[in-house]
Amino acid sequence: MHTGICFALAASILVATPKAVVSLGLLVLVFTAAIGTIPIAMKRHARAALRLTEEYCLTFDTNPHPLWIYDAETLEFLAVNQAACATHGYTREEFERLRFSDIVEASEVPQILTRIAASTPVSSHASIHLRKDGTELPMDITAHSIVFRGRAARFVMGIDVSEKLELEREMLHRAFHDNLTGLANRVLFEEQLKDVVSRAAGAEEKLAILCLNVDRFKSLNHTYGTAAGDECLRKVAEILRAQAGAAGLVARMGGDRFALVLTGMKSGLCARRAIAELMTSFREPVAVGESRIALSVRAGLAMCPDDGVTVAELWRSAESALDRAREAGGGQVVWSSSELRHATEQKLELEAFLREQLENRGFHLVYQPLFAMDGQVESLEALLRLNHPLHGPISPARFIPLAEETGLIVPLGEWVIEEACRQLSKWRQAGIRPVPVAVNVSVLQLMQKNFASRMLAILSRYTIAPEQIELEVTESSSMLNEAEVMRQMEMLTRIGIRFSLDDFGTGHSSLNRLDKLPLEVLKVDRAFVERICEVDGTRSIVQATIRMAKALNMRVVAEGVERADQLVALSEMGCDTIQGFLLSPPVRAADIPHLVEDFHPLLTNIAIFRSMEEMRPQLAN
Repeated sequence: MHTGICFALAASILVATPKAVVSLGLLVLVFTAAIGTIPIAMKRHARAALRLTEEYCLTFDTNPHPLWIYDAETLEFLAVNQAACATHGYTREEFERLRFSDIVEASEVPQILTRIAASTPVSSHASIHLRKDGTELPMDITAHSIVFRGRAARFVMGIDVSEKLELEREMLHRAFHDNLTGLANRVLFEEQLKDVVSRAAGAEEKLAILCLNVDRFKSLNHTYGTAAGDECLRKVAEILRAQAGAAGLVARMGGDRFALVLTGMKSGLCARRAIAELMTSFREPVAVGESRIALSVRAGLAMCPDDGVTVAELWRSAESALDRAREAGGGQVVWSSSELRHATEQKLELEAFLREQLENRGFHLVYQPLFAMDGQVESLEALLRLNHPLHGPISPARFIPLAEETGLIVPLGEWVIEEACRQLSKWRQAGIRPVPVAVNVSVLQLMQKNFASRMLAILSRYTIAPEQIELEVTESSSMLNEAEVMRQMEMLTRIGIRFSLDDFGTGHSSLNRLDKLPLEVLKVDRAFVERICEVDGTRSIVQATIRMAKALNMRVVAEGVERADQLVALSEMGCDTIQGFLLSPPVRAADIPHLVEDFHPLLTNIAIFRSMEEMRPQLAN
């Protein structure tokens, strides 16, 4: 280090250290020696001062900890030692071109400036520094204000605490993780499970919690040795990690017992599939040293919220199911709730039946007329039906949600559109008065980027005008990709296809969405129509819905009309279209021709009655 800097450093440290026994005369001698004006009589004192300066210089530069001095106003470095250069990755010359703010994380700078302004000493302050290559360096900082070369400065010592923090992290990791497998231990697992249970409740999702242990593990340990047994446990941990994915939880609860939590389950059916995949993963023997060892697990399964909503309830249910799995034999998964297991098995059977019927075209359509208030059929709604050879008709309320859950709704929905277009083509060829046909579409279909193009291909194949098809979107469907849904709807609207909103008032739609979607028809759900004539019923709700729809230039269809008093009330409110068993149930395609050619007598009579009521004031005059 340059002698002038050493002198300045020595003087600064001595001035900043009141306990140092150094006289003002000695400081004068040091500085006069530096400019060559020392009288001969005082040479001995100058040599002593020079030795003292060199000692300070040596102490500063060879200190094992990073030391630096920077200007309190500009933050420019005035002096650094070799340890600072080595730690931060800069040469001394590079340091001289930097400010202190260049080597600390940006969020640290405001605190540093505050301490400088107050000349506050700092002792063991945690700080994040930056190396030349941009990597972070945790340091403990000790700093004091000094005067260096006549400038207000800060003298700083830093201690690299990377190894200390890494040791602390390692100790913390060991406290909450299993040493053998690296999985969470029971303590951490219970905390994590609280979080995922809370998130699942907010998202209205289910969780599958499995308590597992390795079949015949004691025998395996005895046969192959404990080292091989440990390796088998590590292999089990790897398989469970892969099954859990990024969002799931895996833990080793002790011995050969593990826990697995599968998140994002929509139903027990999803859990059943995931468990089937898990058990399949254990079919192949694993390599342990020179041996190939067949592993299998048994498990108890609890579902949240079906079997509980607290960690204690869920884990107790899973452990109880595991006890029953042990009695059932190796490789078994036992559900905590037999009712839930039975319901899941029924769903699996129904899913298999849906796939079979879709492949063999076992579905069929029926058509329910929608009547204008003058009594004429205005349009038809195509409704999907399915019959089971043993159980008879299967309600769409059962198989449509399952089709959406399994993704079958996409090919099934396309078949419905094609079948409706094929029937429209047949009616046209037979000379039947053309009326539009409404088809229910799932939001999952609209989320398909090629939905609009496939729709147009079907219309072209059967030479169907776009105005002949109306697509009904169910309000209860939440839109996961609203932007894509909107894009598909707008593409189809531009060519003349109408959209209607089904089951209005019962689902997730907001008025904001109602205003944004390209809708032309709003269908009032049967739940509101049913109580329209009751005291304290839904008349005001239906009336407000009709007025809102009219304000948005939408036509209104009332669903589920089954009584004459409902029909009269809806007529008085100005409803446009009526649908319900009072006028016609869904019928097969062969029964449609005579319906579309006639006027319904009930509506005709109401229309005549209303005309007479409107004319009565004129007749009275």
